[in-house]
Amino acid sequence: MVFRVKFQVLALAVMCAVLVAADFAMAQPGRSRGSGGSMWGQVSQLNLLGQEAVQKELELVSDQIDAIKEAQDRQREMMREVFMGARDRMQGLDNEERQELFREIQEEMKAANAELEGEVMEELLPHQISRLKQLYNQAQSNRSGGPQSGSMPNSLVEELGLTEEQLQELKEKAAEVSQRLKEKVAKLQAQAQNEIFSSVLTKDQLDKYEELMGEKFEFPAPSRGNWGRGSDRGGDRGSDRGGDRGGDRGSDF
Repeated sequence: MVFRVKFQVLALAVMCAVLVAADFAMAQPGRSRGSGGSMWGQVSQLNLLGQEAVQKELELVSDQIDAIKEAQDRQREMMREVFMGARDRMQGLDNEERQELFREIQEEMKAANAELEGEVMEELLPHQISRLKQLYNQAQSNRSGGPQSGSMPNSLVEELGLTEEQLQELKEKAAEVSQRLKEKVAKLQAQAQNEIFSSVLTKDQLDKYEELMGEKFEFPAPSRGNWGRGSDRGGDRGSDRGGDRGGDRGSDF
């Protein structure tokens, strides 16, 4: 029992260290997380500001970029201090208490990040702040799966004043549209295959190909880390996510 508790404490400490290292690496200049988020799964305006593409979109000048870099350096240092102290704080805690501590660490980091973001905002012009908020909303929406997923981040739900009934209708409509999209994609794929094969293969070869392939079978999508052995549950998740992302790129309903 003592060994298991010590192992759990060590495992959580290692996980914290890994998360810190990953966040530090992704926040370095030249490295970009496409949606401006952190390892916590949260979208950060400060991390968005660290992306070169966002800096160009906002037309930031060198002094502003330097201020952002300084804030990100301070952010990384605070993260290091918080996590490095987590190991001592976890000593003697049971599993539930460790989970609570982990939630507290998350809140500490959110508060520190908000403070740093506030300082950086003072360096931006009004139109830059306005555009950054739009980019932030887009990044949040992308992180949550976009409108085609039937969900919206809480901040947008509050800004738009969406009701529970509307949120439920969004999910139902998204499922309906996603199914239509899958059917359209399947038809387009079949058309593309026919166009490719008919331009190269002879009629006899096409006939033989159809015989060799037989009636189309829908394989379940593999679960993550288990390619080739997808379970029904993993397949459903993969299929849904794939359909949602596809809807965002090619929907024309």
